[in-house]
Amino acid sequence: MKPRIVFHYFLYLAIILGAFASMAQNDYGLTVVSWSCYLFALSIIFELIERFAKLSWDKIIELAGLAILLVLFGLRAAYIHFAYVETLLMVVSALLIAIYTLHARRKIKQANQGNKRLRNLILVYYLSLIGYTLSMGITILLPSLTEIIGGLATALLVLFFVGILLSKQQLINGVEVKTSEYLRKQAGHSIVLMTGYLLISLYAGLHMTGLLPSLYTDELPHAYIELIYDAETGKETPIKGVYKHELYRKAYDNFLERQSLAE
Repeated sequence: MKPRIVFHYFLYLAIILGAFASMAQNDYGLTVVSWSCYLFALSIIFELIERFAKLSWDKIIELAGLAILLVLFGLRAAYIHFAYVETLLMVVSALLIAIYTLHARRKIKQANQGNKRLRNLILVYYLSLIGYTLSMGITILLPSLTEIIGGLATALLVLFFVGILLSKQQLINGVEVKTSEYLRKQAGHSIVLMTGYLLISLYAGLHMTGLLPSLYTDELPHAYIELIYDAETGKETPIKGVYKHELYRKAYDNFLERQSLAE
């Protein structure tokens, strides 16, 4: 197994453990999640630089887009918001949707020559991946559709896993292959993003049913976190390009500075 893949597994584990630490009301939980995302992005950037001359234009865009998204996920876990982050998210999401649509067409065409069941599984996988990415990208523009599209993407992902369980071995051009291994190779780097979507969906579903508590941090006031959420979901319109959370954070930092000087 490649060292980079092992490193990614450890980062996934760190994200999960960090999330549970946060739910247990440990201050370091979200910090672990945030830095794991940054390290994930750094790993992809190193791969992009290392293999740049050998990569096709679509793979370059995919890796660059994944690295940017992972940085944005890390900033979100740290509740760091900056100007035009929503616009950047929409642009990156649109680019990845275009790339994954292109990849889906190629891989479905290839699989169609050997096995229609694998073709259908690839189609379902990419429809789910594109659905999740679209749901994330339109949050600021059409928040009412976000949950609907996200729910459809989750249903497709469940269908994909059921299909793998029912199709343990498949024949491709007369050669028997393991379905899960074949599909993993077909997914390529997109599996990094899909795993992230899967973890987020699992947490969101279990949180909505009350089985998991909210993620916790005491480094920032709850009111500030709520204002960031309103900005990210399109519930707030900036006044002259300034969001309420930016004004709140400035006033909060000034207050802490005055308290520090007073002590």
